[in-house]
Amino acid sequence: MMLSQKLITHKRGVLFFVQAVSQEFLLSWKREKGMEYPKRNGMVSAAQGLAALVSICLIRYFDTFAVIFRFKQVGIVPSIIAMLVLLSGLSAIAGLVRGDKWGFIPLYFFIPAATMFFGFSLIPYLPSLIEPDYRQLGIVAINSGVLFYAVYLLLRMMDSNIILRTEKYG
Repeated sequence: MMLSQKLITHKRGVLFFVQAVSQEFLLSWKREKGMEYPKRNGMVSAAQGLAALVSICLIRYFDTFAVIFRFKQVGIVPSIIAMLVLLSGLSAIAGLVRGDKWGFIPLYFFIPAATMFFGFSLIPYLPSLIEPDYRQLGIVAINSGVLFYAVYLLLRMMDSNIILRTEKYG
């Protein structure tokens, strides 16, 4: 009787060990694929949407950058500002397309700089629906909304990484 109890206990121990190992393997595989948190995939898609907005903005206003870099300037400051805005937009696209959090840092520079220095709208053709007297105010409101959404999205992405597995599932 003792031997059969030891065998059953041993089989249960092995079974529990196999279950624990398989669960840990599954969790690590899901972590690698970005599937650990179901909401994370939606957040990555939203970050990619922000990257699409930035790329549409850069394509839409490409001629402005071409004009700035083509002519000889009296000062070097406009070219430097244009270069910084262009580089921040490109690096924001590179980071946000992959769903990386560092892509938000250049985005936080790009949105205010494009708004203040160039008057670009991140959502193209929407300001043309606004009366010309209020168009600049509309551009500021649109870009501020996009900026607030980007801040909210980054906070949500950071929130999902703070919760430990034991706290979330335990």
